Amino acid sequence: MGAELLADRSERLAGVRLLPLERCQVVPSALERRVPEEDLAIDLTGFVQAAEALRLDGARVIAEDAGAPRAAGGDEQSQKSERGAAHRSIVATKGARRNIGAGGASLLVITNIGRAVTMDGADRVIEDAVIHLDDTAVRFIGPALEAPALPAGPVERLDAGGRAVLPGLVDCHTHLVFGGDRRDEFALRATGVTYAEIHARGGGIQRTVGATRASSEDELLASALPRLRAMLERGVTTVEVKSGYGLDLETELRLLRVARRLEERLPVRIVTTFLGAHSVPSEFKGRREAYLDLVCQEMIPRVATERLATFCDVFCEQGVFTLEESRRVLLAARAAGLSLKLHADQLHRTGAAQLGADLGAVSVDHHEQIDASDVAVLGRAGAPVAVLL
Repeated sequence: MGAELLADRSERLAGVRLLPLERCQVVPSALERRVPEEDLAIDLTGFVQAAEALRLDGARVIAEDAGAPRAAGGDEQSQKSERGAAHRSIVATKGARRNIGAGGASLLVITNIGRAVTMDGADRVIEDAVIHLDDTAVRFIGPALEAPALPAGPVERLDAGGRAVLPGLVDCHTHLVFGGDRRDEFALRATGVTYAEIHARGGGIQRTVGATRASSEDELLASALPRLRAMLERGVTTVEVKSGYGLDLETELRLLRVARRLEERLPVRIVTTFLGAHSVPSEFKGRREAYLDLVCQEMIPRVATERLATFCDVFCEQGVFTLEESRRVLLAARAAGLSLKLHADQLHRTGAAQLGADLGAVSVDHHEQIDASDVAVLGRAGAPVAVLL
């Protein structure tokens, strides 16, 4: 690698802020066993553009064997052991957020990295790499032969064992916590019944609302954990989780509390979004204004006061919430200190992309029905991130 490329990469990556760590260790991933609560992970900041776009603190470093050859044949048990070894992960463990290393080490050096994946232009894959980081920033990422001299002071070393080190993935739009299931509705969709028709029949969101309201907090947690564990096994380490299947004050708060508890059980960072304006519940049929009053005057203040969510979202759609109703909810959320997101133009073009831009939303999501003018709005500097679903 030329010196100019190294200098360019260092300029872009050095000084990226990250959360302090207490220690690092190698732990088996969830493909081998359930990660115990004492092995909770914490984010390394700035590796993934998606995390920056969501104003999150970033993604975890996960390491896997880099291209290790697989032995032919062998019994089933040995193949399982080999698969397990190939998915061992290096995760930064969560503890008292003081120094980066155990014993007060001020610098963590990850060595013997087969491949480091930076997601950073031409140098996105670096062979035989080293990473230096402290409790405030990634200080160096590059080939081991070009690593700078270590500063004076305690250093903690972590041997990656020839594995690859790559960013954890960020899933910025999920409805992870809910009760019941709607698998039969997939069959209906396959026959040509539309989402809007199912919703009008009392299916879709309303059906899940009934099952969710009937579920306890522990039941919701137990059903969400396997979904989150499956995401972790596929490399997702930062997850946005929406409420929206309660549509009453207590159930919406319950959903957000469950989402927060997930972070205590698995090494995944959870970012919560209040979506009380997901639909008008059946008990408010014909009383839309009363439900909007509940969302804006009771739900949002409680969510904000209890610090249960970072974002507020609205399903702006024909037959759900109009553009002006969505504006009202988002303005109330912004006044309460929540950042804004928006379900936009999913089934029909509503102008929600422009609304998100006007209100300074962090993201506007879906966009199946946008046109060229909406693309132009979202393409402007400082516009919301367009999440295509």
